[in-house]
Amino acid sequence: MHRQGVLLTLLLVLSACSRPGLPAIPPLDTAGFLPSVRQSLEQAYSELQAAPEDPEKNGSVAMRLHTHDRPQAALVLYRRAHLLAPNEHRWNHYLGLLHAAAADYPAAVEAFRRALKAKPDYLASRLGLADALLASGDTAAARGMFEEIIATHPQSPTARYGAGRAYSAEGNAERAVAAYTAACQLFPSYGAARYALALATRQLGREDEARAHLALYEQNRTGAPPPEDPLLVAVHALNAGVLPLLAKAKAVAANGDWQQAILLHEQALALDPRQEQAHINLISLYGRAGQFDKASHHFQQALALNPNRDETHYNYAVLLSSRGMSQEAAAAYRQAITLNPNHPEANNNLAAILAATGRFDEALRLTERALAQRPAYPQAHFNAANIYIRRNNIPEAIRHLEAAAAANDANRTHYLQLLASLKSRRPASK
Repeated sequence: MHRQGVLLTLLLVLSACSRPGLPAIPPLDTAGFLPSVRQSLEQAYSELQAAPEDPEKNGSVAMRLHTHDRPQAALVLYRRAHLLAPNEHRWNHYLGLLHAAAADYPAAVEAFRRALKAKPDYLASRLGLADALLASGDTAAARGMFEEIIATHPQSPTARYGAGRAYSAEGNAERAVAAYTAACQLFPSYGAARYALALATRQLGREDEARAHLALYEQNRTGAPPPEDPLLVAVHALNAGVLPLLAKAKAVAANGDWQQAILLHEQALALDPRQEQAHINLISLYGRAGQFDKASHHFQQALALNPNRDETHYNYAVLLSSRGMSQEAAAAYRQAITLNPNHPEANNNLAAILAATGRFDEALRLTERALAQRPAYPQAHFNAANIYIRRNNIPEAIRHLEAAAAANDANRTHYLQLLASLKSRRPASK
């Protein structure tokens, strides 16, 4: 910062401290930001310096710092905005979100309660308060609040999931299962709710249901309903950097629109050519689009930025496999496993290559390692079944095929057909 800027900041800190209870404006740290982001923040900060007791200007800078992962400075400025406008809902709500993210649940409870005094019907503040109460150990209060929310917002999957967590904490597995089931019905790809449902059904001894829910969880571990929080959406909208582009690209890729996902990744790289994750993702995306040369280019770029990412080598191995280059793919899978021995897909895919060349013992060890990390992994069960078939161990092959079929993935019909064929044989011992 130039000398003039430093002096202005010092004067601002002194003037801020002169008002009782109002914390000083924190210095602006934009290290590592893209030029466009830095320019936007510096403009908002300059406006704050010109009117340090304007709650909107304090809040505006806080929101920008919030979306760009500067939570400590954002907390200070949200606190200033709240003190300057005590009855404004927004600043207390944002304070609650940041306190909860920092696991300071008593402070989050206090902030959300202040927010609800200003706006009692704001759903996200009610959900935030219930979550903070649950995390702070006040299970009964949290349960009651989640139930109140469900009464007024029965279509909220987040409220149903929260109620399930409260019931689980109270040891009421039956009610937890009902709440988690409702959450999953409202949002079928809700990963956290699906996993919780699997655990709750297992607790009730319903093993088949638990396995089915775990399989669905494996298909979408990170799925979550859209935030029921327009204020948080407004914060995210201020992020003019790379992450929103990557998030949007992930969403369109999940719907099978590879070309649009590629375009969004390339836009992200135009902003930041050193964005490692974008290069890694483009290995896979260009591979799916059949553009091998471009996929290979992004593999080299990702490798130059960081040679120690298992995902880089795994994506490249999949690309090589798709080209029929099994030997080269095996080497890339081995590199991914060296970096991350517990990578389920790398272990399983390497096992398939080795089994195809008759190296059954090593292949079986790799499938077992994959299944240790992901017990409901249908492809690993299928690979293991094929190995046991070739070793004439039909009972073990049947066991793995039953587990693969229970996962209910797109290949279930094939698993069932093979399973029926095996069961018609006379079981043989190894």
